Amino acid sequence: MINSLLEETKIIRSIGYDQHEIILDIIHLHCPGGIELDPTYNKGGFYKHSGIPRPRYCFDINPIRPECEKADCRQLPLLAGSIRSMIFDPPFLAGGGSNGQMIIKYSGIKTMPELHSLYKDSLKEFSRVLIHRGILIFKCQDSAHGQRNYFTHVWVMNKAEEYGFEAIDLFVKLSKRVFIAWNHTPENQHYARKYHCYFWVFKKVLEFPQ
Repeated sequence: MINSLLEETKIIRSIGYDQHEIILDIIHLHCPGGIELDPTYNKGGFYKHSGIPRPRYCFDINPIRPECEKADCRQLPLLAGSIRSMIFDPPFLAGGGSNGQMIIKYSGIKTMPELHSLYKDSLKEFSRVLIHRGILIFKCQDSAHGQRNYFTHVWVMNKAEEYGFEAIDLFVKLSKRVFIAWNHTPENQHYARKYHCYFWVFKKVLEFPQ
């Protein structure tokens, strides 16, 4: 009953299982002109058969697709204040895991502080290239590493605010299945398994000194 009512009234929900649907909802609400920049393009999975237009600027530190140019997300070949909207899909985990290949691409990152350094330097660069009131979509995920829980989405919000961004929306993507380590047992699990990730929507509201 509730789901059918939501569909009839076209209410955009804060949760979902389809990341393409979430991104389209973000575009509808916050950047109707579309996404202009993707600095971690990889294979362009966001834009395949999804209805999401490919951004004008597509970069990756190790390009795979011909439509993608080589560039580090921390040092983009773009003028200051030249981008209206962008999406950032960085690595989630510090070492190993289902996203391990992405970690290797970024200078052999193996620890959470190194991963945070990547996020911090990227936010600084995004603050430079985005126009005032420009939109940043930041995909991130909490993780447990070294028997410690890292609430990365909270860290990202706090750090983004330091670089002149304001959090204006938050979407949660749910997963029906996740990567499970081969040696997992109930005895060696210390925290709840993460079955979700986040899509932050930030707006640049202040200039950060470069």
